[in-house]
Amino acid sequence: MGEHRRRFTGGKGAGRDKRITAKQFLGKVDGFKGYSNPVEFATYLDSLRDDEYDQCGEFFSAVNEGCKLSNVTKTHRDRARRLYLHPVPIRPKSDSGLKVILEAGMPRFIEDYINGRVEINFTFEELEDECRLT
Repeated sequence: MGEHRRRFTGGKGAGRDKRITAKQFLGKVDGFKGYSNPVEFATYLDSLRDDEYDQCGEFFSAVNEGCKLSNVTKTHRDRARRLYLHPVPIRPKSDSGLKVILEAGMPRFIEDYINGRVEINFTFEELEDECRLT
């Protein structure tokens, strides 16, 4: 395919660089369709149990490292009836699964990440800080 084809489908003008910032993830950059918004993502984080919150942080850490993910095709429902995935980041010395609740734009983000359309240029802490800024 030609060079003119956009490498990322995240929004208008997003074609050159697949790495996104926390602001872009949260839709705070004009011309870029974010995966969530600050209020929605803060509500999402607040709704997670402590272990789910920790695993969400581990998930974003693995994505920031560029880890491949396995076990991303089958969704599950937990006792609270929330949909989640159990992705396994592939690391050189250890592979352990994580529970990632599929809300607040996470399904589309994971889909884009596993298909190589997006990478992240932020930490979980930076994303949380950014969503809580008013």
